[in-house]
Amino acid sequence: MTGSNGFERFVLFVLVAGVVAAVYVGTTAVFAADDPLTLQQEYEAADVELNRVYRQVRRAIPPEQREALRQDERLWIEYKENVCGFQKEIAGGGDPAGEQAYWECLRDMTRERIHYLQAWTGEGVSPGWVGEYADGLGGSLYIRPGPDPASHEFELLVVRGPTAHIGEVRGTIRVVDQVAVFRETEECPEPPDKCCRLTFTFAARRVQVEAEHCEYLRGVRAYFAGKYIKIK
Repeated sequence: MTGSNGFERFVLFVLVAGVVAAVYVGTTAVFAADDPLTLQQEYEAADVELNRVYRQVRRAIPPEQREALRQDERLWIEYKENVCGFQKEIAGGGDPAGEQAYWECLRDMTRERIHYLQAWTGEGVSPGWVGEYADGLGGSLYIRPGPDPASHEFELLVVRGPTAHIGEVRGTIRVVDQVAVFRETEECPEPPDKCCRLTFTFAARRVQVEAEHCEYLRGVRAYFAGKYIKIK
């Protein structure tokens, strides 16, 4: 596993989220970003749009997917509050800096969630397996063409929870009957049967990822397993 520019930018974004930039005039700090009230209003507008999109998507998807959508949304709401609450605390708590970080985090996560929900319908999403997938909880999966027509390259990147526990796996897979199995061996500190094993199951713009023995490739609270929806 080696670093990549995409992953470095991905991690950098998470690590700096909520940090408030300021410019100094004499001894007075002037916040360069919007004030908390403006950010709160922008979040509330995004939240109204999110609710509209949620209802629209719920009507558009097959009935058997609606309960999964509801559960997915409930998990995301809890995840959003945990992440943004933590950003508020590390940026200043109830101070203006903390309030700014909190509302900015809520706004940005809500806007991102709108695009994620729209992908449930498949509208605007490219066909085939190649593309970008997300699980809505800090996990991203990238599938690219492989070195030969029968293979694909992948990157699985996760940043989990408010304290940003990260993980990364990349490699080459071959999909047979919509299933691919990957065994990581380059960094494995254990015998081969204890190396990280990922199973990818492809179906209708979705990938179910199962993970075994991958602890050495991720932070304590990070995880790779989940249901990833194609968003691009």
